[in-house]
Amino acid sequence: MKKSVNAFCAFHLTEHKELIDGCGRPRGVAPIPLSRGIDMLMDTWSGLDMGLDIDAETTSKFWKRLWKLPMLSRYKVFLWRACWGIIPTVETLDRRDMEINEVCPMCNYDSESIFHALIDCTEIQIMWVMANFDYSSRMYHANVLEWMAVEAGSWRDEQLCKAAVAMYCVWERRNAKKFSNELIRAENLWPKVERIMEEYQAANLTDLNNATVLPALEWKKPVYPYVKLNVDASVRREGGGYLGGLVRDTSGCCLGAFMSHTQAPDDAALLEAMALRKGLEMALKIGCTHVWVEVDASLVTDMLKTPCAHASALNAICRDILNFSENFQHVSFNWIPIICNNVADFITRKVRPDS
Repeated sequence: MKKSVNAFCAFHLTEHKELIDGCGRPRGVAPIPLSRGIDMLMDTWSGLDMGLDIDAETTSKFWKRLWKLPMLSRYKVFLWRACWGIIPTVETLDRRDMEINEVCPMCNYDSESIFHALIDCTEIQIMWVMANFDYSSRMYHANVLEWMAVEAGSWRDEQLCKAAVAMYCVWERRNAKKFSNELIRAENLWPKVERIMEEYQAANLTDLNNATVLPALEWKKPVYPYVKLNVDASVRREGGGYLGGLVRDTSGCCLGAFMSHTQAPDDAALLEAMALRKGLEMALKIGCTHVWVEVDASLVTDMLKTPCAHASALNAICRDILNFSENFQHVSFNWIPIICNNVADFITRKVRPDS
């Protein structure tokens, strides 16, 4: 491994080839083209030996697949760095002759290797348990690249993407604790992973030709035969959240309102979707047939307008909302700025746990 690291450190993206002017004097150094530099870099990395008992063809397939995964580049690069062992954990820095006499800052017990910090630490096991995919095979490995190359071949792209995003979120949590003394609950990690993937998918599925046009910054009365349902939600500091909303007719008169609280979840987008579902239930009870829904959570409206097979709690709620909407003659889901949702926001803020 030490030879491999030295080989990488000795690699340069510029080729020191002297240029000669008409008098035979050197004029400087010619930089190599970027494409050539990337090829040289990949050739160098492919020749490094990680000391793992992994089939070369299997590893090669994983590398090729990694860069084609449907997720942001930051997560691909992070997973690449984790697989090559260049995440600056205590153990990694120690191998670079930096004496750091510390253990894992999260569990305060085990030595902090990359695999431990991102996958095996006892403080983050709840995240893997909460995941909607089976990652139990991690228990049979002790190296990120080994786990990915051996096990991920049978995973769907979504499962592999979520594993990469999860490790990125774990590293962010570790750094927040180590450098800012900020403790992020491990239970919140997997919902964050789902939210990141949902936002990426919604952004890629949104039809730009039918993109939401910013409405006027005020609430507008619905046009007959529609009634307008405005809903909102807020997160409780103790966990869970508050839901609220109201239905108004073409003259702006309130036909019905609701407010409630829930002990779980404590995710804003999920709470907004739950409020929307509850608002539709109320609209059905008071006899509405055409409902114009307004909510200030763009992720929720995007997922309702672009249904997908993405496995997540939010997608499950959105599918339930779409199924429930069949009870009406027509339902339209629309995003609005927060300033246009003041009444629903006011109702939500007046909710109390004992209400």
